[in-house]
Amino acid sequence: MLHELDPMGGGPDVLRDEYIDQIFREAAGSLDLTPTQHAEVVKSYTSVGEWLDAPDSPLRAYRPLVYVQGSGAIGTLTKPLGRDDFDIDGTCVITVPDSVTPAELKWMIGARLRDHEVYRAILEEKSRCWRLNYARAFHLDIIPAKPKLPHTDLTAIYITDKELRLWKESDPKAYIAWFNLRKAVARVAFTGRGAQANVKPAPQQEAPAEKGPLPIVIQLMKRHRDVTFQGRDDAPISIIITTLAAHAYQQERSIIGTMRSVLERMPAFIDYSLGYANVANPTIKAENFADKWQKHPDREDAFYEWNEKAKGDLDRLSGAKGTAQVRAALIPFLGEKRVDIVLNRMAEKTNTKRSSGLKIDTKTGLVGVSSGIVVPRANFYGNE
Repeated sequence: MLHELDPMGGGPDVLRDEYIDQIFREAAGSLDLTPTQHAEVVKSYTSVGEWLDAPDSPLRAYRPLVYVQGSGAIGTLTKPLGRDDFDIDGTCVITVPDSVTPAELKWMIGARLRDHEVYRAILEEKSRCWRLNYARAFHLDIIPAKPKLPHTDLTAIYITDKELRLWKESDPKAYIAWFNLRKAVARVAFTGRGAQANVKPAPQQEAPAEKGPLPIVIQLMKRHRDVTFQGRDDAPISIIITTLAAHAYQQERSIIGTMRSVLERMPAFIDYSLGYANVANPTIKAENFADKWQKHPDREDAFYEWNEKAKGDLDRLSGAKGTAQVRAALIPFLGEKRVDIVLNRMAEKTNTKRSSGLKIDTKTGLVGVSSGIVVPRANFYGNE
């Protein structure tokens, strides 16, 4: 019977969940940088750092250091909806004297970048950073910063605010260390005192098959947010989704199990004890990632709206049977075009394995199981 061959129909929930995990893992891989793009990102910001620190650079005496932070450093980078270029966040830490203002530090970095023939052509000034636009593949934002405590192994820094008037405390490397401990299967205590200075500025990119559930779930939730809030400016920001998800993660092993648990638990980690919403930076307690919610309460409402919708959409996906229902249930998570890309990739892989004589388990629908029958040709576009 057809449903016996269809990985999306029949069988215990845990077995169908395994197939949804396959789809989610494939989807996350399609939203990430390719290995070639990742290598280009590493090459690009390494080259920027070398230019700023070159022997003839006016900045060399201040020991400039460029590294990637944010989603690009923790494995949650997500392809933007409707765009080809990825957003890569970088930091340039320069040990300048205390007398140097935020505006002056930004000017110093911009002046040096303009001295480079290639960078000058792709340089764009933003309110508090410099952007290098690399043809369609990605753009690199370089945020000026200085060490909070020079000549120590602690990683706390000061970055410029949007008005270039004040210094704002930050610690991207400590956040990376905190997140990596949260996503780990075996955790150790995080002291909150900051990461050591030897955090790798160019972490190895994990292949989709090697990624743990938490980064994949965050990628999919960010994409679901993008699909949900097209044309709106009140979408929950990525750092709030990432931080709450990391707090809510309970070391579930499956992707869909992690998503169910995280979506259910993440609102509980918004602190209202002071009378307003506080999503504290786990490495700098005084920083509230949700500080804009007080001035823009619609953004707070939008977070809860998105959370409820994501839970409902996940329930519909879990209950879907057959290719058509699964495709429709995946659209809110990926967008229509991305769903077809992902399902087509899975079909190609299944047919490749089928032609190689690999087997499919008739109960689980999972490819590569030793018992069962040969995988039938998959067609995600025709009738079931």
